[in-house]
Amino acid sequence: MTRAARSITFDEERLSMRLAAIAVTLAVATAAQAAERGMHLCPNAITAESYWIDLNAIHSAGAKVTAEIARSVGAKNGCKLVMSDRIKPIEFRHGAFVLTDGTVTGWAVPDAYIAYVK
Repeated sequence: MTRAARSITFDEERLSMRLAAIAVTLAVATAAQAAERGMHLCPNAITAESYWIDLNAIHSAGAKVTAEIARSVGAKNGCKLVMSDRIKPIEFRHGAFVLTDGTVTGWAVPDAYIAYVK
């Protein structure tokens, strides 16, 4: 296989994995945030990633991710539930957004922010 062919195959695999992650994102977010307009903001990029991985693991195991479960996972990871419809990104570093509603500032992975704005 040529280098160009390997590159295309690799890019297709990455795209496929990203699309699968987005599908899980939408499923988790719909269940976790349907009853409330807010999102968990974490103290740093590492805890934001951990929070999102934990939610995805629960969903992948077949459990319904409820608002209560999302709050529990958020608390475990030190993330605060910010109830606001004004949360906006102010910076992107280390693979995560720094977000604020003007009062509270914290971190979230891009998939969590996409779910919030949907």
